[in-house]
Amino acid sequence: MKNIWKGCYLRYDGQLVYVLDTMNDIDTGEQMVVCRFNAPKAQHYYVIGRESFLGTLECYALLGE
Repeated sequence: MKNIWKGCYLRYDGQLVYVLDTMNDIDTGEQMVVCRFNAPKAQHYYVIGRESFLGTLECYALLGE
């Protein structure tokens, strides 16, 4: 997978994660993915490295925007 687009992705545990954007870490240059995870009681925002993000996906297909 070359590009990570904004939208919903299916995680290995069956949860949907919404990608808000990608950006580069200013110190390392690593591409980071800004995500929102919709938990049952609250939304959680987090930043994860591109390779780590791709490793958590069950399905690489973009499910929608």
